[in-house]
Amino acid sequence: GHYSVALGELQGILRKLPSAPIKVAIAHCLIKMHRGDLAEACLERLLQVNAQDVDALVALGVLLLNRAAIHQDPESMAKGMQILKRAYDLDKTNP
Repeated sequence: GHYSVALGELQGILRKLPSAPIKVAIAHCLIKMHRGDLAEACLERLLQVNAQDVDALVALGVLLLNRAAIHQDPESMAKGMQILKRAYDLDKTNP
């Protein structure tokens, strides 16, 4: 896809409207661009600002579970599961 174009567009929106709820979408673009390191940093920063951001928690949890599956990393698996449980505890209706 055109994730680099989408990322540029989202960053432009964010510069004009800093409170726009698109930061998780930026992380998704980074993941699709194989920049999981930057996506993880972005999501962790979001959670520093709002530890109850369910969308950021889910995105980070899935990112860590995918990393665990690819690299056979039990630490990422445990952390990802813990984060997803936290997201579920905050919003049991979130798919």
